Amino acid sequence: MKNKCKQILCAVLAATLIIANAALLGSCTEGGDLTQTSTTTKEQNGTTTTSQSGDGPVQVDPDLMEKDPVLRITEVMANNEIGPAAEDGKRYPWIELEALADLELSQYSLKYAQGEGVALPAASLKAGQLYLLYVGKDGFNMTLDSSAMLTLMHGDKISQSFVYINRGKNCSYLVLEASETTRPTPGYANVLEADRLVINELMCDNSKYPVDGVIGDWVELYNAGDSDIALGSYWISDKLEEPYLSQLPDITLKAGEYTVLRSDHELSFGLGRDGETVYLTRNDGVVSSMVMYSPMEKNYSHTAEGANPLPTPGYENSTEGYYAYVNARKGLIINEVLSSNTKYKKLSGEYHDLVELYNNSDEAINLGDYYLSDKAKSLMSFKLPDVQLKAKGYYLVYCTGKGGEYPDFSISSDGENIFLTKADGYVCDSMVVPELMVNVSYGRYNGKLVYFGTPTPGVQNPLGYERISAEPEATVASGSYENSVSVYLVGEGDIYYTTDGTKPTEDSKKYAGEKITFDASGTLRTIAKEGSLITSPEKSFTYFVDTPDYSLPTVMVATSYDTMFGPEGMYTKSTKSIESEARVSFYVDGNEEFAVSCGIKLFGGTSVEYAKKSFQLKFRAKYGTGKLKYKMFENSDVDSFNSLVLRAGGQAQYRSMIADEVGTSLAGLSGNMPTVLVQSYRPANLYINDEYMGVYFIREKINDDFVASHLGGEPEEATIMGFWNGTYVIAGKDGDEWEELYSFVQKKDLSLAENYEYVKSKLDIDSMIDFYVIEMFVANTDTGNVRVAKSRSGDGKWRYILFDLDLSFIIEKSGANAQLGTLNVDKRPFNPIIYNLFKNDEFTEYFYERLDMHMKSTISPEAVTARIDAIYNEIEKDMQYEIARWKDATDNSGMGRHKTVASWEKKVEELYKKANQEYLDRLLSEVNTAVDKIRK
Repeated sequence: MKNKCKQILCAVLAATLIIANAALLGSCTEGGDLTQTSTTTKEQNGTTTTSQSGDGPVQVDPDLMEKDPVLRITEVMANNEIGPAAEDGKRYPWIELEALADLELSQYSLKYAQGEGVALPAASLKAGQLYLLYVGKDGFNMTLDSSAMLTLMHGDKISQSFVYINRGKNCSYLVLEASETTRPTPGYANVLEADRLVINELMCDNSKYPVDGVIGDWVELYNAGDSDIALGSYWISDKLEEPYLSQLPDITLKAGEYTVLRSDHELSFGLGRDGETVYLTRNDGVVSSMVMYSPMEKNYSHTAEGANPLPTPGYENSTEGYYAYVNARKGLIINEVLSSNTKYKKLSGEYHDLVELYNNSDEAINLGDYYLSDKAKSLMSFKLPDVQLKAKGYYLVYCTGKGGEYPDFSISSDGENIFLTKADGYVCDSMVVPELMVNVSYGRYNGKLVYFGTPTPGVQNPLGYERISAEPEATVASGSYENSVSVYLVGEGDIYYTTDGTKPTEDSKKYAGEKITFDASGTLRTIAKEGSLITSPEKSFTYFVDTPDYSLPTVMVATSYDTMFGPEGMYTKSTKSIESEARVSFYVDGNEEFAVSCGIKLFGGTSVEYAKKSFQLKFRAKYGTGKLKYKMFENSDVDSFNSLVLRAGGQAQYRSMIADEVGTSLAGLSGNMPTVLVQSYRPANLYINDEYMGVYFIREKINDDFVASHLGGEPEEATIMGFWNGTYVIAGKDGDEWEELYSFVQKKDLSLAENYEYVKSKLDIDSMIDFYVIEMFVANTDTGNVRVAKSRSGDGKWRYILFDLDLSFIIEKSGANAQLGTLNVDKRPFNPIIYNLFKNDEFTEYFYERLDMHMKSTISPEAVTARIDAIYNEIEKDMQYEIARWKDATDNSGMGRHKTVASWEKKVEELYKKANQEYLDRLLSEVNTAVDKIRK
């Protein structure tokens, strides 16, 4: 039985609501307030006057009035949509009669308005008995409008005469109170005590948990009483003023049983995600249950105990109830999932994510009738093959992410939802897969959902564990300390740790209670193992010892010194072919924002040969984190990354170091170039183990995940193309489409409207124009590095990616000729798309409109000055440490290092040379020259 405290609370709330409703009586009309009607009877000049406010007096001969009448009308419902049904199951308008003494009802008749009297049916009533007269049933033919006079006759005497007003939807008219009510009481003198039917659990934002094969909002009811309850006499609503929105199904709920109402079926309303109140009301006006809930986290349910991370629709609110809900699914089910696989069941020489299906029925099942998906919004993502799976048989699905005969999705090691759906859309099973470490699976064992340290894809699952070993803790928190810091480790089971940056394993040093001291900055990396449980995830603690008071955030990368800086290390050999396991942590104002495992490798082209190198952080499942979930960039909505770049300054690090950040942020932060794809940036100081590496810029990595994050859809829907002297695929499957467009603009006459319209249907024109406006303004001399991207989601148009502006702000001229000119060898255009589009008058006019707009806003002297100032001010304080770290470094770049902050500031001053109107005038002149040459 569910929580007793909740039942008491619901009863108290119901009683409170019934009392509160007294204040609402009389406000139950459609389209406005009800004019209160009172009825009084008095003697006037020998005439009995029955008067009704608003309808005028009714003159009645006193000789016609019955003395001491013993039958009276107490309640009228002219339109019975939700009230009691007669024996034949139909609902009729009704009139409630009350006997004040024993009587025979057949001696009475009823007049409607000025009509003839209609005899009442034969029935013997006892004193105090209420009788419900159904109008229109069994020959009692009468019409009840929303307002009329009713007269009750006893023989030829008038027992009662009054005018009722019953306009409100699902309301009744109380004769003695002369008003309408939202809580009719047909056949009852008063509102009755509520049954023990309660709203026990509800879910308002569900994308994981199916109920009767459907994923959506639901409300669970529970019979907390000792007897059966007929649900057909109950209604549920999320509006106090409209309690009768959805009638419950005509079923009987036994004591201790649950039933679940779905928003797409039994409920005619959805549940508000911002929180609201839900009411359960009986036909007689009794509020049986009322639940008020606050906004909840997605995929949590609401119970008496509050937000519940393990919803249990149809079962008690407990872990056991959750398992009962999951194990109630029959037939083909999801049995085991492996989301980070490096050792089980190779396919074509590679390891892939695995989903194991199991037929728990006694008959064979054709898999071709089922679909597998990792998205509730696209349940038919992958159709299973036409294979007969025998009873109690297993089947493996390789989630390669490549499509074709295998799913086009893989499974995130950070947690994923897997759905199994029949061809008719019925969700027959779903599994909420938690975050999993490499080569650890999750699935069913002995009626529970557990972790498996040794996955068994394709065969019966072994002994599993409901939890894994708890992570160790340190007695000193991560942060900055003077001189040195000493810490101790605490936790369950055996603890293993490293202090040299390497990944801890059970072969690492076993903790024996010793004090661990850091005399220099570094990272303490730990794991724990409790008995036979699966080893814990890694927990790390970073200590900065005697470091300066940096103004920028700090990135700490803990990794193998030999793999990074050893004789054959990636840094020593300047090679991008080596990727090292690492632990990266991020600190803002001294507070740790995250600490996750990842891979690290060098990043860049020519710059990998420089003394100060750029890095790429790769968040891969095999390291423990498939995606970094953190809002890294203040001005971006993107909050998850599969890769980040730690950019050293590229080819601009010997000059201003910020040329790329200035140029790209002019586009990205202006708000005037919304369809140009731009990498966000964030400056930070970088440490690798105990070594300070200088000021870096954290940047988004341009890949399919980047495109999906900005354009929508999934990474597998994204395509990235590079082009200059020809085209090439960087990522994705739609390269042919770009190549066709690239060829089209060179072969077709783009001065023709139909050809221009075709180009516009494939290419975001604003994106292209805005890209070249920035490229020309900053005078980027690296003209050959052009990329475009698209996602199949949204409008599917190609958009330009603005990046790699290191070689900008160098020449005095603009980049107009470089971007719009032709090759010296065979006079072919550098960038044939925009080059050929200038032959179209409409495009040319539009180009100049946008250029003018940007010259007055995006690249105006004020805007450019503000951008340079902003980035300079961000890093200026910490540049002293950057320069001290690298001023004596030598490499084969042929360019000198900054020896002082002043020399760096002189290079920054060069950027301001383009922040003036004279330069903009020159830009426009050079654009005019280039365009005129094209259009001749």
